[in-house]
Amino acid sequence: METLFDNIWLFAATFIIIYIPVAIALGYWHRKSQWKVEAEAMFRENEVSARLWLFMIDLIDGKVTEDEKKTTREMLSTIAKSRTA
Repeated sequence: METLFDNIWLFAATFIIIYIPVAIALGYWHRKSQWKVEAEAMFRENEVSARLWLFMIDLIDGKVTEDEKKTTREMLSTIAKSRTA
C-alpha cells in the first residue's frame, strides 16, 4: 500500500499547497506586528522629534522664548536643507 509520502511528487504538491498559504499568513502577521515595534523604536530614538514635541508643548503653554523659536527654526532649516541636497 502506497502512502502519501512514498511518492515524491505527491509529497511536493501537498507540501506546496500547505506551505504557501501558511507562509503568506505568517508573513502578513509578522509585517503587521513588526511595523508597530519598529515605529515605536524609531519614535523613542528620534531626538529631533522629541525636541520638536517638547517645543510644541511649551509653545502651547506659552513658555517658549524668541531665542528658542529662532533656534528651532534654524535647526529645522538645517534638517530640511540636508534632506533636499
